[in-house]
Amino acid sequence: MRDFAGKNALITGGASGIGLAAAKELIRSGANVTIFDLNGEALGSAVKELEAFAGEVNADVRCEGETGDVTDFEALKKVVDSMEEKGNPVDLLLTCAGIAHPTALAELDLDIIKKTVDIDLLGTIYSCRAVLPGMIKRDGRGHIALVSSLAGILGVYGYSAYGAAKFGVRGLGEVLLQELKPYDINVTILFPPDTDTPQFEYENRFKPEATKAIAGTIKPVSAEYVARCLVKGIRKNRFQVIPTFTGKVTNMASKLFAPILRWALVGVVKKAVRK
Repeated sequence: MRDFAGKNALITGGASGIGLAAAKELIRSGANVTIFDLNGEALGSAVKELEAFAGEVNADVRCEGETGDVTDFEALKKVVDSMEEKGNPVDLLLTCAGIAHPTALAELDLDIIKKTVDIDLLGTIYSCRAVLPGMIKRDGRGHIALVSSLAGILGVYGYSAYGAAKFGVRGLGEVLLQELKPYDINVTILFPPDTDTPQFEYENRFKPEATKAIAGTIKPVSAEYVARCLVKGIRKNRFQVIPTFTGKVTNMASKLFAPILRWALVGVVKKAVRK
């Protein structure tokens, strides 16, 4: 999608973090934005923030918010249908809704496991399923951008449910690339590293020592930086977007030196656990 002017974007999890930052980048490029989020209070504040931002950089765009749960397919479909009825069909979907609760699987609450997989994986699948019939019907007027994680490239201690879901998002993107190519609908998968968001702050409250040891002294990047990389990748129709050099190295190492990388990570974990 090389030109965002006049296009309509739907962003799940758009009230904060990468989703909100991506909304601003798209507004700057001339896209109309609808953010979908479960947190109604945060959503209202985010819409006001986006409207103010649009007033500064591009007053012609439209900013809207819809409250809903990505695990509720009917709620997603209702928003998509409403946009189509208003003559603003979804041209671009960004699936930014996601949660994580870092804890070793043996100690992870079953409700948290289910909630993580439901939101991160099933919510992503539902979002795609809701917009694809309309995109296919319009033939060649669509782009799907999925948010995975570096934990969707390489397993990380403490991120069992999250990693499984994000590996699943990666697999979904691989399949959609094949299914949607005949309709000239493009697919992008984002693999962000640790990113300075409210979700990241939440995770830091629960991270096991082994998880902290793996992260080492690497500082999180800003949501704005990740959003710029994502929008740039969408504009260039890139299939994979890995924002940082460390992330690119991790991706390459996971392909070329997987056994060595696993051995090194296990060593770090053993040392942290012994402490």
